[in-house]
Amino acid sequence: MTSTNGITQTYVETIAQRIMNDITTVRVNGQNVGIAEVTKEGTLITIITEPQFYSANITSLQVLDSVGGLIIDKTPSLEITPNEKISFTESIKIELKGVDA
Repeated sequence: MTSTNGITQTYVETIAQRIMNDITTVRVNGQNVGIAEVTKEGTLITIITEPQFYSANITSLQVLDSVGGLIIDKTPSLEITPNEKISFTESIKIELKGVDA
């Protein structure tokens, strides 16, 4: 069992699990989109949205928790074509950074 400043890798994975379980909403351009899947491998959380059509270029992507707190807040510049379904995949890696003494 490895640790970073006394915190075990197992506990960091537990934190990742808690964050994964708290993801409730993905917004694209301010509109909620369906979440197809949320997975966790170790401390890597991956969120995949359901494919859908968009009528405007993508300029905002947000992932929120159960109380509306922002987990991810991106401002992409993605030009779209109206006859193409788009699905988004976002990943979060949970890491603890130690302080050198």
